[in-house]
Amino acid sequence: MDKTITLIRHAEAVFNLYGSDHQRPLSEQGVEHAGHVALKLKRSGVVFDQIHASDSLRTLQTMRLLNQQLQCSDEIIFIRDDLYCATAIVLIKAISQLDNQVNHVAMVAHNPGLTACCEQLMGSYIAPFAPATVMTVNLCVDDWRAVGAGTGTTCQLL
Repeated sequence: MDKTITLIRHAEAVFNLYGSDHQRPLSEQGVEHAGHVALKLKRSGVVFDQIHASDSLRTLQTMRLLNQQLQCSDEIIFIRDDLYCATAIVLIKAISQLDNQVNHVAMVAHNPGLTACCEQLMGSYIAPFAPATVMTVNLCVDDWRAVGAGTGTTCQLL
């Protein structure tokens, strides 16, 4: 069975000139946008086998807001420090190490890594992900280890 990866950029975070980037929370607008995206995902009927999220505050908040609508069990949610500001190379490596028992995985992470990852998978230019962007990429592989450049067959922006 072909694999599907849904790449989700965290919603808009507050600008924090002096604090830790890792601990930036969502802005009010970010909370609102994440809620709208969550409703769209719920209405689309999407079911994730797993959700992997960066351990930054803004990605965790985005993931939790999405999950308020999707109601995924805690057992399928993985919080990962390696996804924090990950490059495309790190993201593709993380994807290639997923359990082959799962077929549709969501990754909640950061730009520019998400856009670059999508470009690698699709083998073509993708406009930069705005906050709260959701891009689903269908992959022409039945084994996550085979994921790499150009293995994406179609992508759909939510």
